[in-house]
Amino acid sequence: LALSFENSHVNLKNANINFIFIEENDKSFSDEQIFYFGKLIGFGQSHLVQKYNLQERRYIGNTTMDPALSFIQANMVKANHGSLILDPFCGTGGLLIAAAHFGAAVMGTEINYQVARAVGKSSRMGQKFLTDDQSIAANFCQYSLNDRFMGVLLADASKHEIWHYNNFGFVDAILTDPPYGVREKIQKIGKKSRKDHYFGRRYPEKAKYEISSSFLDLLNLAARLLVVKGRLAFWFPSIERELVFTFFYFPNDLIYFNQSEAIQARNENQNNGVKNYKDFTRKQEIILILYQCLFSFSFFYSAKNRKFRILSCYLNMRG
Repeated sequence: LALSFENSHVNLKNANINFIFIEENDKSFSDEQIFYFGKLIGFGQSHLVQKYNLQERRYIGNTTMDPALSFIQANMVKANHGSLILDPFCGTGGLLIAAAHFGAAVMGTEINYQVARAVGKSSRMGQKFLTDDQSIAANFCQYSLNDRFMGVLLADASKHEIWHYNNFGFVDAILTDPPYGVREKIQKIGKKSRKDHYFGRRYPEKAKYEISSSFLDLLNLAARLLVVKGRLAFWFPSIERELVFTFFYFPNDLIYFNQSEAIQARNENQNNGVKNYKDFTRKQEIILILYQCLFSFSFFYSAKNRKFRILSCYLNMRG
């Protein structure tokens, strides 16, 4: 809408409305300059990146999310006071801290005992082992957010039966960064063949977990736990720049995905010569996009394709 300045009084000390004028100072590319003029609606919060920087955080891991990206993702799920947010692959709780800063109550699950309980070797340079004052809870206390931290369960995110289920859901948003199998293993609770030297205290055995299955399980978990108009935001790997980050909004009819549906939808797409997703349902579209990205990622990260990656100038992608 156009802004009218008629009968407007200027008050430089106590103004109700501020206008900002921005002028470019770069003439290296063109003689034309761009000017920006508009109403000031708010200020950015870039200071939060420094406040929550990883160098000063008590407990970090190999894959702790960058603070700036954490706050962007927390904004996308509309984290605020009164909302309940879950991270099923919480790690050291980097994403949960960002959501808690905006007032949300947060909780998470983590399958790795050493990460969840903060024991063993440290990921910080110059420090060999974790100390007693380093933990996920200590991170929340460091930023005075402990009243919003509900805890972390040592659990397998693929076991949805651990959650009480009702027809309405109880989680307002799921905010997560699933493992890709590069710096952290993709694993779930399973069984392996037993050997003679297995004795004494042992933790639940882990089985191989396909990257595609982990993301489909995440979609199923969201369909099970999210409230109506709840939000799911997650990162997934892609070598295609336009699909580096995708945000999915879940309508209620997106219930239970499986691998056979994904393969069937993909085959129908190929057999019919369809070049886009306009003829597919939203459910099929999400599955196809996921499998397109995950298949390309798995191909380029497999050891047998290492030589091809190097020849194709993917020098930064080390399997």
